[in-house]
Amino acid sequence: MRGPERKPTGRERIEARTGALRFSTADLPPDDRVAMWRDVVGRALTGCEPAPLVGEQLAVDFSLVQGDATRVGVTRLSNIRNHRDRACLRDQDDDLIFFLQLRGEGLLEHCGQRCRLRRGEGMLARFDRTLDTRWVDADLLLIRLSRESLRGVDPGAAIGVKQPASSSVMKLLLAYARTAWRDAGVTGALAPIADRHIAELVAALCLADAEDGARRARPVLAATRLAAMREVMRREFANPCLAMRDVAASVGLSERTGHLVFAAEAKSFLQELHDIRLRHACERLRSGNSRVIDIAYAVGFSDASHFHRLFKQRYSHSPAEWRTQRLIGSSVTSDA
Repeated sequence: MRGPERKPTGRERIEARTGALRFSTADLPPDDRVAMWRDVVGRALTGCEPAPLVGEQLAVDFSLVQGDATRVGVTRLSNIRNHRDRACLRDQDDDLIFFLQLRGEGLLEHCGQRCRLRRGEGMLARFDRTLDTRWVDADLLLIRLSRESLRGVDPGAAIGVKQPASSSVMKLLLAYARTAWRDAGVTGALAPIADRHIAELVAALCLADAEDGARRARPVLAATRLAAMREVMRREFANPCLAMRDVAASVGLSERTGHLVFAAEAKSFLQELHDIRLRHACERLRSGNSRVIDIAYAVGFSDASHFHRLFKQRYSHSPAEWRTQRLIGSSVTSDA
């Protein structure tokens, strides 16, 4: 039975206008965690009955954004079982949910299949069948979508089947969905194009034939490949040895294909990488007193003179001059 209606408090926040939802058990009494998480799960994502694993204390940190076709959530789960049993099926929900493992592992039982997911692996489930999941300590990316959003693709062949981390479509889906989720955290909702691309990538995974899946994904490959590589670059920019071959390989592409994707945007890989590094350098210059040379190395430049040259080309001032100007401007503003 669900708990009584209440206003969100503490670390829980629901934004009805944008469809964004955040929830954490961090500041909740242990006895309240199951009931409150049941409210969120039932209302937002899976309609399951949650319970702590035997002898353990349940913990959840969850963030969800939504578009017209999909809802995308990222969650950290500890010591939790989510069970969509026959009683839950009375809600007649027939949506689909895709589990994508970001960290740790989990056990899923669905449609006669027992599946253990590890990092980078995924599985599609349907809400009109019982679903039992167990997570000891894991981070997940969850994608909820309707059958209509798959645009005529029958998901039957993919239900309950483990999708390998090595799949090129899986790599793209992981990087693209994480990027879309992060960007939506700023705006409050998935961009319509990202919403559509995520549904199309899940549809590609539903096709039994790998070639058919790649063909299905082809119309969105350019956008998803670029977003996927940018996500890798945002995470790894501080590595001074970061090269196109590493970024492209991490999303299942060849080095040549990676360069072609950037070329289509009229911006090279190095230009994109320098932009990311310079933005992070500005943040460090603005927020601290570290030496300029230390900042250059911290954001991935191995040559301080190269960093100075690029910085001055971009901002018309040296890094030291730029920081001085920002500090003077900040002081004047505070004095006013």
